[in-house]
Amino acid sequence: MAKIVSIYNHKGGVGKTTFTYNLAASLAKRGQRVLMIDADPQCNLTYFVRGFAEENFEADQNYDDKIESNEYWDINSIVDKYFTVSDQSIEKRFYNKSENLDLLMGHIAFTSRESSLSLALSINEDTLSHIPRAFVTMFRDYISNNYDYVFIDLSPSAGALNQVLVMSSNYIISPIIPGLFCHETIKLFPTILNDWTSRVSRFRTSTRSLVNLPPAPKFLGIVSQNFRLTSRPNGNETQSARRFRDWEIKINDATSETMTSLVGINNMGISQTDFNRLFPDKEPFVIGQIADFNQLKVLSETEGIPIVQFNNSLLQRHNLNTPQYREKVQQVTDAFDEIADGLTRL
Repeated sequence: MAKIVSIYNHKGGVGKTTFTYNLAASLAKRGQRVLMIDADPQCNLTYFVRGFAEENFEADQNYDDKIESNEYWDINSIVDKYFTVSDQSIEKRFYNKSENLDLLMGHIAFTSRESSLSLALSINEDTLSHIPRAFVTMFRDYISNNYDYVFIDLSPSAGALNQVLVMSSNYIISPIIPGLFCHETIKLFPTILNDWTSRVSRFRTSTRSLVNLPPAPKFLGIVSQNFRLTSRPNGNETQSARRFRDWEIKINDATSETMTSLVGINNMGISQTDFNRLFPDKEPFVIGQIADFNQLKVLSETEGIPIVQFNNSLLQRHNLNTPQYREKVQQVTDAFDEIADGLTRL
C-alpha cells in the first residue's frame, strides 16, 4: 500500500508543482515506484511533466489536443470510471515519464466536480455518500496498491475537492515562501484541518474499513522555497537577507505551534521526536530549504525534466554547463535527496 502525500498550501505561488516533481523524481531514482497526481485544474504539473511549455505549442493547439487520449488516464476520466456504471471496461494507463515515475494527468474539467462533492459533504444524506467515497476508493484502492509513494499536487484552495483528497492521504507537506502570507496560512492550518475533519468524518467512518483509510493524515512540516541568499560577498548581511531570516524564524515558530495544535486534533501532527527520526539533520519542523532555482527553473519547465535529473549534456545544450550552474544543480539535488531520505523512514 502506497504512502499518499498531499502537497498543500492554500497560498498560491509557493512552488508546490516544482517541489512535487523533483521530490517524486528523487524517490524514483532510488527504485521507489512513484505516482504523481495532478489534482489542480490549472494542470501545471501535467504541462510540466509532459513538456508542454508554451513555446512547445503550435498556434492552433489547445490543452485538450495535447492530453485527450485513449491511451492515458487523466484525473477527470478516472473519476468517471467510478461514477459511471457501464459494462464496458476502459483500458488505459498512467503516463510514464521515466523509470519508476508515472503521472495521472490533470484536466481543467476536474473543477466541475467541486459542486457535487461540496453538496455531498454539506448534506447529511446517505444517498450522496457515494460521491466522496468514490474519490477515496479511487485514490486508496485503485491507485495506491501499485506504488510505493503517491504525491498529490493540489490547488491553492480550501474547497471540497482538496478537503477529500487531503483527508484521504497519509501525510501532508506544505511548501512555503518566507513572508507574511505564508506565515498566516501556517497559523490557520489547525483551524482548516479541524474543520475538514468534521466535514468528512461521516464518509470516512463508513469508508475506512473498505479501503484501509488511515484515521487521519499527519502534517509532516514545511519546506522553505524560492528564497534568495542575499548576503554580500564580505559576509555582511543585507537588509533583504535580514528580512528573509526574520520571516523564516517567525514561520518556523508558527509551524511548531501549529504542529502542537494538530497533535491534539485527531493526532494529525507529529512529535519532535518523530520528526528528528525522519529528518535528523533538520530543525523542527522544517523538512527542507531550497533556494531560488534561477535559470534552472525555466530550463526545467522547457525540457519537462526535473532539476534532480539534469546532467552536463543538458546544461551544455543550453550554454549553462559552468561551475556555477553545475554546483546549483548539485545543491538542488542534495536538498531533495535529503527530503526523500526522510520519507523512506516513514
